[in-house]
Amino acid sequence: MRGRLDHQRRHRHYNRYAFSFGDSDYSDYPKLGVWPDAYYMSFNVFLDGSNFIGANACALDRNAMIAGNNATIICFQQESSVASLLPSDMDGTITPAAGEPAFFMNFGKNVLQLWAFHVDFTTPANSTFTGPTVLPVANFAPQVLPFLRGTTRNDSTSSTRSAIGRCTVSPIASSQRGRIARF
Repeated sequence: MRGRLDHQRRHRHYNRYAFSFGDSDYSDYPKLGVWPDAYYMSFNVFLDGSNFIGANACALDRNAMIAGNNATIICFQQESSVASLLPSDMDGTITPAAGEPAFFMNFGKNVLQLWAFHVDFTTPANSTFTGPTVLPVANFAPQVLPFLRGTTRNDSTSSTRSAIGRCTVSPIASSQRGRIARF
């Protein structure tokens, strides 16, 4: 898929991109990470807006977007057992080694699960999304702020909303210290 819209505002030129994921799927809970080779995004995808079919991990051609060119998106749709993937997000000024994949993570019962995303915009068939590598951790229970437990009311209307305690919400902050990547 490709997308690009040109805009000018007060003599500053910028590009806005739109990518289609079809008419029947609903992409919910988007998350974005910046890596040297791409912008990485994930979504929880619902068929017809109601049936969860799994997380979708995507890479957007960052270099093409910065240059204002048409950009490609490469996605790997996961099974329904995989939800709420967080993309890695580069922090600091020391970039990862050339060719270092971006990472996606989520958590299961007392484990963190890590995937590696290698993207190749020149030959998209060479792109890979591998994992998960399962990292055992000490027992834990997802926490929700006490005032957000269960269903909460929206003060300005009579509508309600659900609190999400089972999902992680921040990107995976990654920084380099010499040859060591820290998450």
